[in-house]
Amino acid sequence: MLKAIERQPKFVFEDVSGTLIGFRCPEYLQGVNVAGFHVHFITEDRCGGGHVLAYTLLDGKIEVAKVSNLRIDLPQTEDFANATLHSDELEHAIREAEG
Repeated sequence: MLKAIERQPKFVFEDVSGTLIGFRCPEYLQGVNVAGFHVHFITEDRCGGGHVLAYTLLDGKIEVAKVSNLRIDLPQTEDFANATLHSDELEHAIREAEG
């Protein structure tokens, strides 16, 4: 994962309109999802966007919803059943990727 984020393209958008959408997961979901805030952006013209590392909102409308249900459909393969899904390296990589 760390090697992948080294090559991750980064874009800077200035003075653009668009939509931010994100969620916040509690710490106990780290590994199942990403703990903390996770935000994505798409420009109004749908020509740019991606994972958001930082932003400044000058004007906007905020909508908030509390979600208490989470459904996860896991692969039913032997490889997945035997996989190591959490490690200290993964924890570090997630923190690096999320900024």
